[in-house]
Amino acid sequence: MDVFEAEPLPAASPLWNHDQVLVSPHTAALNAAEDRLIAELFAANATRLLDGHSMLNRVDTVEFY
Repeated sequence: MDVFEAEPLPAASPLWNHDQVLVSPHTAALNAAEDRLIAELFAANATRLLDGHSMLNRVDTVEFY
């Protein structure tokens, strides 16, 4: 999900920990070059996650950035 009724998504929202929800940044206004960068980052993070490494550009759920 990338759009919520209240933004930023409140810290107490159950969506942060829901097993069937992935909270992602809203990217509708991006251009093709940015889409490519997002796809590359996603692929890199998927590989890192499968290899047991921490992901790049991870959001700090305590600081919310």
